Amino acid sequence: MSTSIASVRLGLVFVIIIMSALVSACAVSGGAAGSGHKNVEALVAERATAMWQLKLKGDFDGAYAFLSPSYRSAVSARQYRSAYKLGLWRAAEVKSVKCDQSDVCRVEVEIEFQYSAKGSGVVTGKQILPEVWRKDAGDWWNVPYQ
Repeated sequence: MSTSIASVRLGLVFVIIIMSALVSACAVSGGAAGSGHKNVEALVAERATAMWQLKLKGDFDGAYAFLSPSYRSAVSARQYRSAYKLGLWRAAEVKSVKCDQSDVCRVEVEIEFQYSAKGSGVVTGKQILPEVWRKDAGDWWNVPYQ
């Protein structure tokens, strides 16, 4: 009798291990078939939002870390920082993410800006900025100027 109980316990342990592996695989691959596309879009939206939150805070070094490896190999963090003026952007919101290819997503970010213009006073407005995000080395990166 104890041999069959041990066999049942061993079988249950085996089933639990297999189920855990399957659940982990689903989490890594993006879930059930057909839902991976939505999860990729959500992931890219998260990364775009995180990058813009850093820009809004003036943390351009942090935002630089979201740029593609090829862009970072051509443009230094110092060069990237010097291209931006702190305080220009007031808010940013990801409006849409479309991933038509498995490794490329197009993102639209609505930014709210404010600046002082000589002769015009303070200028405020909103604008949609298109962005390209590309999967490289297992992660999603912003590719400026595409």
